[in-house]
Amino acid sequence: MKKSKQELLDKGWKVIGNDGVLEYLAKENEHGEILYIPVHNGHTLGFSQSIKKNVIKLLFDFIS
Repeated sequence: MKKSKQELLDKGWKVIGNDGVLEYLAKENEHGEILYIPVHNGHTLGFSQSIKKNVIKLLFDFIS
């Protein structure tokens, strides 16, 4: 179900940046995972995805 960017911001999501025409919002859940979702023209695209924080660190170290 599409949601507006403002709905997510009101629920504690944060803008983390842009990648071309997409804007990304993210938040941490109670399990230490990062939830993220792309936004285009003020509305979400698809469903939120999750990734564990330790996997983010591994990926960051790989690209650095």
